[in-house]
Amino acid sequence: MSFSLATLWHERGRFLPGILAVGFSALLIAVQCGLLLGLLSLTSIPVDHATADVWAGHPAVLSVDLGRPIPEGWLARVAAEPEVEHSEVYMQALLMVDNVRGQSNVCTIIGTRVGDDTLGAVRVLTT
Repeated sequence: MSFSLATLWHERGRFLPGILAVGFSALLIAVQCGLLLGLLSLTSIPVDHATADVWAGHPAVLSVDLGRPIPEGWLARVAAEPEVEHSEVYMQALLMVDNVRGQSNVCTIIGTRVGDDTLGAVRVLTT
């Protein structure tokens, strides 16, 4: 044990940059994980704040923010299941909007019913 510590101390000029590189890469990994979690939580806000328990989507959907509408016949098939009490249409899309100053903003467009007993209405939004 003392030989390995003596070797590390003697070669500290080579060892210290390696430790700093590994520490910096761990910091970059933590930043990337934070960005990923932030992006996932941002796109899932409408789903998290709605009262629906089960969501049905098109099989060709690659991501939540790249949704495609399902045919009305599929909604009727879901509603025909005995476990389903209520079903309704919910549309969500992302849109790039330019304001008057020329700046671009990402907007989430949600199309749903807004009554008191609806499944897809986001309660934290005002109508």
